[in-house]
Amino acid sequence: RSIQEEVRNLPLLDHELLQSKTELQLAHWLLSCLSQSYIHAIPSTPAQSLPPQLAIPWCAVSSKLGIPPIIVHSTCSLCNWRKLDPSGPMSIENLSLIYSLDSSRDLEVFLLIPLLVELCSVPAVIAIITAQQSLAKNDKSDLLAHLATIKTSLQDMRVVLKQMFPGCNPAVFYHQHRPLLSGWEDNPSMPDGLLYEGVSDSPQKFSGGSAAQSSAVQVIDAGLGVSHSGREGKFLVRMRDYMPPNQAGLISHIAEGPSIRDACLSATGELKNSYNECLKALELLRTEHLILVARYITTPSNTNRGEADHLADQGTGGTALATFLKRIRQDTAEMKLP
Repeated sequence: RSIQEEVRNLPLLDHELLQSKTELQLAHWLLSCLSQSYIHAIPSTPAQSLPPQLAIPWCAVSSKLGIPPIIVHSTCSLCNWRKLDPSGPMSIENLSLIYSLDSSRDLEVFLLIPLLVELCSVPAVIAIITAQQSLAKNDKSDLLAHLATIKTSLQDMRVVLKQMFPGCNPAVFYHQHRPLLSGWEDNPSMPDGLLYEGVSDSPQKFSGGSAAQSSAVQVIDAGLGVSHSGREGKFLVRMRDYMPPNQAGLISHIAEGPSIRDACLSATGELKNSYNECLKALELLRTEHLILVARYITTPSNTNRGEADHLADQGTGGTALATFLKRIRQDTAEMKLP
């Protein structure tokens, strides 16, 4: 039987049995796997409605977590991993997913690399928060060291991002996994969105999984004072609705804090140079993302689009991806201090 038939025969799951945050996070991801598989069973003609057996618990669990009922970065990557060797390192070779959309290693790598990229960002996030606390007291004495930490973090993030290939095969991703990760906002095959049966009488629109749902780079943008305007800026702000509320709140908190950029602008050449080196490292990280887009989306779409044809020029979040990334990379470069 098809997955649609199997889902229609499921009992209505009791989400009230879920108690801890961990249970809710894993439930969100399991319901995401089932729902995305149901909706995109035929990628070229996705289902326009989701049965109550999935829609009701998915929406309820999402509400408790403060995230929307669709596949999101936080539950598919950040809350969905385990070590193969519990005493071993946090490395791609020693990690697997707890649950996945299929049994392929390609999808595991695609979802685990963003986890490791975000892990590399932690020293930068701590450095930004600590630097702002010092600047609030008019203390710049450790700012150079904090900028060096941010730069190193960004370089480490780029090194990890490069590990996406060859672990995840571009053709497998484009034809097999990319449609499963897509949403129903700016999706030409789902112009009205998705009807969550038993929850709402009208369809709702949500963007699919996207790297922009990771708070890591947005926190670093905010810390370095890199702003994005136009459609790109609006999209990045909208992606905060797909993050856990505490992560979205951290971005706003840092954006409203003392300006590291202004502190460097009014300081010595050494601080300016260190700040500009951070910007360059961030720009190179975004260049690496562009390379991945070319490898995983542009090249396969030009070779053999298949059932992913309707998504050929988009990221899974619904944006014209190459144009979007080039614009935010340009925004980064333009913040360089004189």
